[in-house]
Order: sequence, then structure tokens, then C-alpha cells
Amino acid sequence: MGAEARCVGHFNQRSSEGKALLETDFLLFRGDFRVKVPFKGIHSLTAADGRLSVGFDEGTLRLDLGAAAEKWMRKIQNPPSLMDKLGVKPGAVVSVIGIRDEAFLPHCSAGARARLEKAE
Repeated sequence: MGAEARCVGHFNQRSSEGKALLETDFLLFRGDFRVKVPFKGIHSLTAADGRLSVGFDEGTLRLDLGAAAEKWMRKIQNPPSLMDKLGVKPGAVVSVIGIRDEAFLPHCSAGARARLEKAE
């Protein structure tokens, strides 16, 4: 994803100007305090009036993102797949040659037809 924004963050009765980073599997705020929220730990997510609110085990991080709040919420709810990141389109044929990481293969077949060819 790689989005970033200057904003005001609110967490545990603290507020600070800083930078929010929206990465592939986590949200990070850095200002006078630092908060990292892994996507898999999020239990509530809302965007209203330009504020993104992210509830997780340690509390609720609120980011004043303005018009970007809803876009960030949608990106968190629907992160791009590995094939999206690699630019593989649905229906494409993917040849995997010499890859020993068996965990990679299910990603290939999700949006494309995969063929495994063993390297000699």
C-alpha cells in the first residue's frame, strides 16, 4: 500500500502531530509517541468526519486524516493480495520455476492459473 500522511494522532489520552504510514499489514503513527497497529489485531474500524478510528487490543488510535480517512479504511479492510502487488491479472498464467517456498503457490492460484515447474 505504502500510503503516508501528515496528521494529528490521538491515543491513550495523548495527541500529537506526526506522520501516519499505511503499510501492507500494519498501520503506524509516529509523532511525540509511536503506535503500530497490525491489521490482524484490529477489532473495530470506522471513518467519519475525516477521522479514522482503529480499535485494537492496546486501545483506539484515532487519526485526523481528512478526506483520506475513508480511503484508508477501505484499504485496511481490503488489502491488496500478493498477486495484485506483483501486477498479475485475473486469468493470467503464472509459471513458478525454482521456487522452493511452498507457501507461495497458493497465492498464485488465487487469481491466476499456476503451473509448478521443478528446476533441475
